[in-house]
Amino acid sequence: MLSEIEKEELLAPLPQEKIIDGRDLLRALLIFLGFFLIFVPKIYLSSEIYYLSRDITKIKNRLDLLKEENRMLKKNLEDFKFQQLLRMD
Repeated sequence: MLSEIEKEELLAPLPQEKIIDGRDLLRALLIFLGFFLIFVPKIYLSSEIYYLSRDITKIKNRLDLLKEENRMLKKNLEDFKFQQLLRMD
């Protein structure tokens, strides 16, 4: 059996839920905009750094390839000069 106090508590009206008013919505929007203004530039800069780094790597690889090709051409030129010297003798 329930006591009188328990019966009253059960029959009491439920508390009404708070409805979101304009101020709460404005606060949420300002918080969202704050995070947006903080994180969008960071994401943009991170992606720019990534793409620049990728381009730098491509250019460095090309430079290494051209240096190697230059070294090989110099060697071939030296070999050719040596062969020409031998033919002149």
